[in-house]
Amino acid sequence: MKCDNIDRGALRVFIDDTDPTGSFGGEGYSYYGVGAEGALVAVRPDGYVGAIAPLDHVGDLDAYFASFMNIPAQG
Repeated sequence: MKCDNIDRGALRVFIDDTDPTGSFGGEGYSYYGVGAEGALVAVRPDGYVGAIAPLDHVGDLDAYFASFMNIPAQG
């Protein structure tokens, strides 16, 4: 799919992995308090984490976005 109007700088993937020697990395999940069950993360356009919610708390993200988008949260 060709997307001519997308800011290529916004397309980033971050992987929480260790380096080949096993001495660096792999701490991203624990740094943000995310367990093995995973989480939903809203990352702002400037790269900062705006909100983190457990997978079964989608309403938390609704409330986060409603706080600045003038859309009432449902749920």
